[in-house]
Amino acid sequence: MEKEEILATIGKHFDEERVIEQAVEIARTPCPQTELYDREPSILSAIRNLYRPAYEAAGCATWIDDYGSLIASQGNGDGPHLLFLSYAMAWTEGTMQRPWEGRLMDGSRFGIDGRIIRGRGGSEYHPTNVAQLETARIIHESGVQINGTITYVVSSGGHTSSMDPVLHLIHNDDIRADLCIIPGSKKIVLGNMGRLDLRLNVWGRSVHSGGELSVGENAIEGGLEALNRLMSIMPFTPKGVEDPDMGKGRLSIIGIGSYPFSPGYHEGVGSGGHTLQNLMRIMLDRRLPPGQDVDEAIAEIREVLADFPFKVTYERGALQLPTKHAPDAPVVTTVEEAYHAALRTTPDRGYVDYTIDAGYLNHVGIPTLMFGGIDMRFAHGDDDLMQVNDLSDLSRVFAYWAIKNAQ
Repeated sequence: MEKEEILATIGKHFDEERVIEQAVEIARTPCPQTELYDREPSILSAIRNLYRPAYEAAGCATWIDDYGSLIASQGNGDGPHLLFLSYAMAWTEGTMQRPWEGRLMDGSRFGIDGRIIRGRGGSEYHPTNVAQLETARIIHESGVQINGTITYVVSSGGHTSSMDPVLHLIHNDDIRADLCIIPGSKKIVLGNMGRLDLRLNVWGRSVHSGGELSVGENAIEGGLEALNRLMSIMPFTPKGVEDPDMGKGRLSIIGIGSYPFSPGYHEGVGSGGHTLQNLMRIMLDRRLPPGQDVDEAIAEIREVLADFPFKVTYERGALQLPTKHAPDAPVVTTVEEAYHAALRTTPDRGYVDYTIDAGYLNHVGIPTLMFGGIDMRFAHGDDDLMQVNDLSDLSRVFAYWAIKNAQ
């Protein structure tokens, strides 16, 4: 099919009211990040009871892997294999009031032209989830001949902060593709930072705060000194690799906790337990530009605490890889072509500091572009939202890209 025929097909079968209804349903379906992460029952329920029936109604063959992720597919020819990968998990409710209300409302109070749908996850993965489904429906209803295969994945991950779910998709489920789109901003993301989570533990010796303090050692005091030293190499570590387009990777402190817990204290009730703390844990987020060696990034952090008077240990946490595309890479130019054809304008290009799974997918040979409806102005905030105009635009771009490139 040529450009005008594809556009006519999309124009005939795209249904904005259906898109809005689907978006509201997704926004009203609880799917928060919890301590169970991708094993959270509400997320697995959303995949089984919302996404799977919707894809099957769109003519897809479906199955759910033992991580709880949904794999849906259209076409089974020998032609190109395209992959859309998105995520069911939204960030935790946090302090957002009515996070699952899914309310359709005017966007002007949020500085948005047009209507929005308020609900947790709306500024991250949900726009892609909506557009993927509408793409499957357009292809099914139109009867377009797919000479290759289109696979739609709704992962149970998304805010697991690790590569575990995508590792399972690749190495257990044997997912393969010639080109892939995963959530990103509405510009063409030419590259993204990777990320390392590093837990830094400062150890003390507990004793009653009204007792013999000389036999104790307060880990909080050590932790405060550690924080002061860490701040001397923040936000951009002096020895860090600098990418010519993305710059250096930031070092951020994203969590602090002290132990042993006192019952009720972290809920804002009860006393502090009257105990010098045995452990202060500091969670570090080190963004990784392309070419940054992980061990060298850790070594620079260890170096600033080399002569520290408290015992310090390190625990390497989740790792997600950076990626960077050549401007003329097919995964870039095919999405740009689809964007220009469907929306009759040229998309911006750029780079982002956040990371999902593009780095690993590119690493294993699946050319993957971050492109979607992520809006970092609202992500994880108290007014998380989807923009209706974005849902329409993404659906049209996705459908054009799928039809054009699966022939």
